[in-house]
Amino acid sequence: MHKKNKDKLRIAMLGHKRIPSREGGVEIVVEELCTRMVNKGHKVTCYNRGGHHVSGKEFDSAKIKNYKGINLKTVPTINCKGLAAMSASVFAGIKASMGRYDIVHFHAEGPCAMLWLPKLFGKRCIATIHGLDHQRAKWGKLASAYIMMGEKCAVKHADEIIVLSKGVQDYFRETYGRETKFIPNGVNRPIVREPQIIKAKFGLEKDDYILFLGRLVPEKGLKYLIEAFKKVKTDKKLVIAGGSSDTDEFANEIKAMAKGDDRIIFTGFVQGEELDELYSNAYVYTLPSDLEGMPLSLLEAMSYGNCCLVSDIDECASVVEDKALVFKKSDVDDLREKLQQTCDKPKMVKKYKEEAADFICEKYNWDDVVDKTMELYRGKNMEKKHYGAIDGLRAIAAIGIVMMHMGANNNYEIGGYIYNKIIPSFTNFVFLFMVISAFGMCCGYYEKILKNEITLEKFYVKRFKKILPFFALLVFVDLIMSPSIESLYEAFADLTLMFGFLPNAGNISVIGVGWFLGLIFVFYICFPFYCVLIQNKKRAWIAFGISVIYNLIGSNYFEINRTNILYSACFFIAGGLVYLYRNEISKIKAWQILSVMSITIVVYYLLNGNVFMCLLVSVVMLLYAITSNVKVLDNKIDKFLSGISMEIYLCHMMVFRILQKMKITNIFGNGWIQYFITVILTLIGAIIFAIIVRKVFEVVESKIK
Repeated sequence: MHKKNKDKLRIAMLGHKRIPSREGGVEIVVEELCTRMVNKGHKVTCYNRGGHHVSGKEFDSAKIKNYKGINLKTVPTINCKGLAAMSASVFAGIKASMGRYDIVHFHAEGPCAMLWLPKLFGKRCIATIHGLDHQRAKWGKLASAYIMMGEKCAVKHADEIIVLSKGVQDYFRETYGRETKFIPNGVNRPIVREPQIIKAKFGLEKDDYILFLGRLVPEKGLKYLIEAFKKVKTDKKLVIAGGSSDTDEFANEIKAMAKGDDRIIFTGFVQGEELDELYSNAYVYTLPSDLEGMPLSLLEAMSYGNCCLVSDIDECASVVEDKALVFKKSDVDDLREKLQQTCDKPKMVKKYKEEAADFICEKYNWDDVVDKTMELYRGKNMEKKHYGAIDGLRAIAAIGIVMMHMGANNNYEIGGYIYNKIIPSFTNFVFLFMVISAFGMCCGYYEKILKNEITLEKFYVKRFKKILPFFALLVFVDLIMSPSIESLYEAFADLTLMFGFLPNAGNISVIGVGWFLGLIFVFYICFPFYCVLIQNKKRAWIAFGISVIYNLIGSNYFEINRTNILYSACFFIAGGLVYLYRNEISKIKAWQILSVMSITIVVYYLLNGNVFMCLLVSVVMLLYAITSNVKVLDNKIDKFLSGISMEIYLCHMMVFRILQKMKITNIFGNGWIQYFITVILTLIGAIIFAIIVRKVFEVVESKIK
């Protein structure tokens, strides 16, 4: 039984030639991924290239619209060299953008040139780089330039990039500073077959031939292989199995090289049982490539229990480790020597054969590949992004508000610009809290809400449990400290957490700062609608524009202020917009945003901190937190203070009032010393109170359970 449909994704695959087919490694990967994803209950669509099989129309599969549960769609294709892949990926990219998909998965660099389009339409886009295609010899300057454009587009726009080798991972890190996810291909444990078809067609017996299997293209090293083999003293045959790619020009060239040596056999394109038999009965499998992504044929050859001889490129050597023979890339003499060695030492070959299958099948498992890929689809990757510097912003905002309230609620007889202008402006840190709250909520719940991975009941229960117990305790303490019938009314309104809907929530005196909690809870209540509202970037920008107009009209005509959700909506939507563009923002240099932030803060004070400057400063500060890893904002102290920032905000005035009753707020007289002593003691008291109450609640909750 599958999980409920609400947990399933709608996935589009493009960039391959077509499935079902074994025209190349990409096609095998796509089929293996798709069939397993369908078995997990996901809805998968593959955009197949139009035209015929690259090895000839005789290998065409019947035109079907569904294969093993995979929805197949054929896109228009210009069937000539260099244009087939490009035209197919262009049309597939357009169709995927318009379709109802959660994920659009691009395969290979060239097709990624269209990745920006589904990204523009709000799709989560994944790119798998099967190899550095622009380095392949078969491409001309124009085609290579287009492929490079695809590579750069993936770097700029892809939510995640999957690579198949550590070498390619290093390339993206060193060339672009872009981190990628290493998820190698998998392999299935096959059925080993007796030589029947290949015996009838080519006269091949078990262990009497050396096998190459792959596309007949220059980068596979076939020229080296033929030249080396012709010098090997052996009765064994060299079987070259595979079809041409785009044109027969190179295939004809290597066939001409092989003339005069009857031991060399060209089978053409093979599939099905014939392919199984070739793998099952080979004496040695060889892959002399100069360039690879991750060679699936090598994995398959080892899964059949073959002794393998490969070039020392990282993409091959890292796969086989010490379970195969390796020769120097492009070195004909070394290749000839290794081939001769295998022919002369059957015991050595037998040893490699015995170890190969178990080793490769344990190392590379398709189910693991699919699980890791699904984690990337859902954003639950192995290195889930944590914006540690945001903890620092929360801590600063909480401390700043405490400083503001300490100044506003006691007379320290201090003058000057800092005390009269800067410290009072810290009240606007509440707007920073709004922006951060929206961003944080999106990080935690946006995807879950849209994909129905959390029920509304669970969502609201979590929100109530997070806020209500601590706040309720404060309300009761406040009521005891200042009892009255009016306080009782206000306490009732507070305990519902619905007081943010009242027209004058800011006038509630019980927990005087509590208006912010009321506003936040209104945001929580509206959050599912909020997620739908910003799901599409275009719609999110429209909503932001409307929220700004609401702010202007509401404040000037209806006399609403920051305690009202319609006034503050622009700050919450701004936080959501930052979340939608977080990947693009993370590519900006921190010092660049720091420069902008410095300018905006100066302008903010020059313009006396109007609401739109508050909005701009809050957003820019959040942008800096996303791009920065400075220890001042990202450390254990900041993380601790951030975790109790709401508690500090809610209870610090209660602590201050206790200090007032104890006459501590005037013990040092007036001036800066008294002010800072008051701030420090209030912060310490709020922190201690928050920790004790939290621990008590944890104990109570554990007892109840």
